[in-house]
Amino acid sequence: MCKLAAYARSQQKKTLFIFCNDCSCMQKLIPQENFIVCTALGTFLNAQNGFDTTFFKHYVEQEGVKQIILVGHYPCKVLDFLLQDGTDSPHWADAKQYMRQLKQSFEALTFDATLNWEKFIHYHIATQVQNLSRFSFFRKRTGEAAISIKGIVIEENNSLEVVETDHLEAILLPINLN
Repeated sequence: MCKLAAYARSQQKKTLFIFCNDCSCMQKLIPQENFIVCTALGTFLNAQNGFDTTFFKHYVEQEGVKQIILVGHYPCKVLDFLLQDGTDSPHWADAKQYMRQLKQSFEALTFDATLNWEKFIHYHIATQVQNLSRFSFFRKRTGEAAISIKGIVIEENNSLEVVETDHLEAILLPINLN
């Protein structure tokens, strides 16, 4: 674990950090030459969304980004809202459906209906890393043109400690053992 600012400065490749809009710690990062900071509500990315694809193409092709880091955090009010909201607002429909499916698969993996937010956020970010890696734009890029995609999770109430969440498998094993 390390502090967020030190972690950001340690990145060797030009990096695009994507934070949840609700994450207060992004103000602690001052964008530098080697990294760019932006937000996505709930750190949700969608390969079918033309905006998301255009967004990534711009940063990779125009800004020279070689690495993308998705930043999850807890407590996250956005994810909590999506799980608790009982309205049928079409504005949130895709995100709410994703959250319901994510929660169901998380509960099936942990054999527990009690939501452990820390592990759930790791699971969400690892799933988003996996989903982003499936974007055809990234799959087509190989060799030196390949883009590194990984995730980190920040506990905002604990001095912004950073825990890397690179692969879905890496967090599934600890989930099943605890």
